[in-house]
Amino acid sequence: MSTIAALDSAATALDAPALQSAGPIVRGTSPVHPHIAALDGLRFFAAFSVMVGHGYWYIVLLQQSQTALTPFDNLMLSGASVGMTLFFALSGFVIHFNYHKTVPAGVSGKLDFFIARFARLYPLFLLVFGYDFFTLLWTQGYFSGYVFSLYDAFRPLPLYLTFTQTWWWWPIGATTAYDYYSTWTTGATGAMWSLSTEAFFYFAYLFCAAALARLAGRWLVIVGVAAVVYGLVYYIFGWFHSNTWSGWAAVHYPEAQPNEFTHWILFQSPYGRMSEFLLGAVAAQVLLVRTGKSESGTTAKLLTYGSLVIFLGAVAAVFGRADNPFVTICTQCCAAFVAILIFAAARYRSWLSTFLSTPLLVKLGNASYSLYLLHYFILHDYGQLLVVRYPGISRWTIYIGMMIVALIVSYISYMVIERPAIRWVRANFRSLRMIVWLPVLLTLITLFSVLISIHMRALARSETMQPPGRIAVSSASFGENCDAKLHDNILGLMRRACNGQASCDFVYDVMKIRDPAGGCVKRFQVLYSCGSNDSPREFLMPEFTRPQMRIAFACTR
Repeated sequence: MSTIAALDSAATALDAPALQSAGPIVRGTSPVHPHIAALDGLRFFAAFSVMVGHGYWYIVLLQQSQTALTPFDNLMLSGASVGMTLFFALSGFVIHFNYHKTVPAGVSGKLDFFIARFARLYPLFLLVFGYDFFTLLWTQGYFSGYVFSLYDAFRPLPLYLTFTQTWWWWPIGATTAYDYYSTWTTGATGAMWSLSTEAFFYFAYLFCAAALARLAGRWLVIVGVAAVVYGLVYYIFGWFHSNTWSGWAAVHYPEAQPNEFTHWILFQSPYGRMSEFLLGAVAAQVLLVRTGKSESGTTAKLLTYGSLVIFLGAVAAVFGRADNPFVTICTQCCAAFVAILIFAAARYRSWLSTFLSTPLLVKLGNASYSLYLLHYFILHDYGQLLVVRYPGISRWTIYIGMMIVALIVSYISYMVIERPAIRWVRANFRSLRMIVWLPVLLTLITLFSVLISIHMRALARSETMQPPGRIAVSSASFGENCDAKLHDNILGLMRRACNGQASCDFVYDVMKIRDPAGGCVKRFQVLYSCGSNDSPREFLMPEFTRPQMRIAFACTR
């Protein structure tokens, strides 16, 4: 699912002029960071394609994998993959274009770079993540005096707050850190893996900015080709050795799902995605060294429309075929053409660059970060709910309508929250000594998370012994048949309601405790025993078909 977060507006200025033609045309921008309006339009389409893919999965397919997806289904779902490749290449271009002079200048330039990136990413991230985290704790019962499930919400918290959850495949139980918060209540946070990958690019850029800024001539070509070769070798080698990676994960992390390690290598890992970022940075360096030099109209058209046709053609050919194993690495292998497209849109005046520079697309491009972080709430939480509650309304009507709502809400978020927050952080970062207090605060949060995690693991492994004839619940899941992540999601609740009782009889109401898998007929399963010498018993409700259903089982045969 794919990053927006890290991209500046195509420059620091808030208005959106174009930099095109044989020489840069700068209108109302900073001389240090001229603004390339066409890149804002590309950023919008990157965010829009992610939303199209996610929304199609949430609303049209209701998150149900069909036995055979049609070529059209595959193309719609491919939006998330296509959008992320475009984001990462755009990020490399924009970052190098804006900071190729300041980052290599010294410590002050690197600090300015950190402040700008922190101001761009963190305020809105913290707002969305804070909401998701609060929702997770609420649904688990942390604010009711009793925890419904024994899900450890704090264990990966330091990784998310430092944007390092994808820097390695951190296994946590049956899942991994980057996917840990991708629960039925916190899907927006689950999609934030891209922020971590983007942060890795920023960290790496500090060490390679000076070398990239000196590239010209044949060395620029060599580095560009090397980035292409590296990306191809990484993904093709990883793809052909998928079974090896899964086998390694199964041996070293038996509790985790071994295929997730392969998925991390081929999709979330910053070590592979780095090729996309580098290609974008190389494209920016080409623009910088070619500024002021004239080129033929044929060259401009060939680079602009040739790269666009090749990229879209490759995506259509690969994603349009059902069960095509090459799908996993298609967009990454096409990253070179994406980088050429970005360069052409920034340098040449063409129908494409003019279209991408239209005021509406520029405004929506400015709001692309908000769109990336907020579209989940609108399309999943509300759009999917509308489909379930009003089956008579066309899913396509709801799908298109909710995407329009997402665009409007995202632009309001940009104007009211995101842009003011960026300005405030940049203006007050040094005066508030945030460079000192941020590490201190993160250290305290890490220590607190470790203590809570130790306590939660102790509770999960402890099973209170009950006298003969009294219930002792060992496992309790609602909707695990819909999503494996829901295993034991109601264990804490069922232990509270039933442990120590001769019988357990109550009405489970999904209107009071949020439905964990909307649109899916869920199974309600409880495993329990009646004393230390009793054999395991099972209460199973194969289909939970109404909002309120009676749960009743006892220690009698």
